[in-house]
Amino acid sequence: MKTLFTTLFLLISFLTFSQSISQIVDTTKKWNTVYYGAWTWNVMQCGGTRTTKIVGEVIFNDSTFFNVYESQDSLQQDWDQVGYFIEDTVSKKVYFAKWDPGEIGLLYDFDLTVGDSVIIDNYYVGFEDVLLICDSIKSVNFNSISRKQFFFSSPHMGGISDIWIEGIGSKYGLLNSGLHGAGFAGGGSDLLCCSKSDTIIYMDTVYNSCFIQEFYPKIASEYYDTAYLNEYYEFQLQLTDTSNIDSFSLIGDVIPEYFEFNETTGLITGMPGTTGSFYCIITIRNNDIGFLTDILYSKITVVLPTTIKDIPIQPAIKIQPNPFSSCLSISYDGNLKDSYYLEIFNCEGKMIDKKNITETTYKVDCSNFNKGIYLLKITDLNQNILKIEKVIKK
Repeated sequence: MKTLFTTLFLLISFLTFSQSISQIVDTTKKWNTVYYGAWTWNVMQCGGTRTTKIVGEVIFNDSTFFNVYESQDSLQQDWDQVGYFIEDTVSKKVYFAKWDPGEIGLLYDFDLTVGDSVIIDNYYVGFEDVLLICDSIKSVNFNSISRKQFFFSSPHMGGISDIWIEGIGSKYGLLNSGLHGAGFAGGGSDLLCCSKSDTIIYMDTVYNSCFIQEFYPKIASEYYDTAYLNEYYEFQLQLTDTSNIDSFSLIGDVIPEYFEFNETTGLITGMPGTTGSFYCIITIRNNDIGFLTDILYSKITVVLPTTIKDIPIQPAIKIQPNPFSSCLSISYDGNLKDSYYLEIFNCEGKMIDKKNITETTYKVDCSNFNKGIYLLKITDLNQNILKIEKVIKK
């Protein structure tokens, strides 16, 4: 239900400027939120980190609103205004307006008790009339300060649909209140940290970082070695970026006949009994954050030992620069006899472009892409995957 400014503020008091533990609107605070979405094989791709801050005032109908800005820049040099906040510190309610301060939606109510329900109109996300029911309230300590933590359920979702921390906001991000209660699917977000006057007052204990641009570990291998008929085969999977991860798991999703995969050591062994090319799909899961973070989606080619010289050399395909600003260059290092296909997917797994390319060097115009992470998939005319690579538009 939309809330009109003129109606609402006949009923609530004006914003006061005394600081309290539950107050959200504070120009000395910053919030960092990581966004993500599932791609091929439910591998989670990081959409980057957004920093939110509150800067300056604007007067509308004799009331004070505060400008809300966001940055996706790790150096926090580029900022875009995303809306306005107004907070009633007496009723402990926080409202957000996307563009018109005359039409605002309730984002938080920190005056709730157990059993109370609240309707969230989140114009930042684009959801209205999200019903949250307060199931429990607990106290939690951050930097020796005790804050109330509100746990919500929703008729649209099973289990916990939102968690608020007074003075901090939703654990899904300051501007994402009610997001999961609305049944949001295809991606997600988590509040990484909140600072006040450059001092951390909240840090998520799963990520333990205020800025994340990519999820790890990654699988360094892009292709499997060639196998020979009736001869012992061994391939060691190579991993990167595991040093700061407490627990991860390798998963053999598709292992071809005659082969075995040791999920503990990452070793593929076998004695192939037939020639051909067979898909072998392995994923890796970061157990700390609960996500699949990478996939090796390729084929093991089995040939006769006497025909090894007849095996075509896999062309080297280079995609650069990465990160990029407006244009990508794809270089096909080999004898291009046929065309190949390029498919581009956004962080939600939606294909946004597909091209049939006949040139060894091709420029892709990405100037109209939003900032974030994209997946490029290159296949030949027989739909064999030649390359899958993630790129970042800065």
